[in-house]
Amino acid sequence: MIAAAHGESFPSSPVALHRWSDLLFVHYALPPQAVRVPPPLELQTYRDQAWLGVVAFWMPTVRPRWLPRICGLRFNELNVRTYVTFEGEPGVYFYSLSADAKLAVRWARRFWKLPYRDATIEYDRFGSHRRFCCRRADQTVWDVRFCVSDQVLAAPTGSMEAFLVERYRLFTLANGTLYTVCVRHVPYPLLAAEAEVLDDSLACADAAVRELGAASHVVFSPGVDVEVFALQRLTT
Repeated sequence: MIAAAHGESFPSSPVALHRWSDLLFVHYALPPQAVRVPPPLELQTYRDQAWLGVVAFWMPTVRPRWLPRICGLRFNELNVRTYVTFEGEPGVYFYSLSADAKLAVRWARRFWKLPYRDATIEYDRFGSHRRFCCRRADQTVWDVRFCVSDQVLAAPTGSMEAFLVERYRLFTLANGTLYTVCVRHVPYPLLAAEAEVLDDSLACADAAVRELGAASHVVFSPGVDVEVFALQRLTT
């Protein structure tokens, strides 16, 4: 569901429809002083730790609401993010979003004010064993091998899983102006997963973190259908 605060300022109908599939959430617990976010956003912690997330996934359909599904874009994406609040409202702050569709990158940068980057992405699936490799022109890479199990995970309110994955608002800063976007979808169905990160230079560079070490939390979701609401200006 859409976050309640500021909800009255959002249009009643979504402007875009997405499908987010095969999501791998890899999270790192870090000291709060190691993770920086731009004001007026405030870093949100869980168990006194900041959390840096790297989310790799496949988007089989991305389209404006009025466009038929067959005309939608299809691409892989990798985002590097942390968790913040603005005036008490929780959300996601993206350090970067990388995608292997040039049109999607340019559209999102212009109309959604999001820091998208062009990338070459390979996603290979061999049953429960998978590999996701994202490479950018700046020579940074996110390369991960992972295995998905049949173990279903719950994400009750207050749990670490809920804190890390159940996020329905994003914040983005462009030319000194803060914007927000709300999304709506059912809670993520979650499965246990194990991951081996082979190269984390992309995440380290974008989040300005020297090293990440071993992942603190890994989970997988088969995916959800998503309604995306209009970009809203929060500050001037």
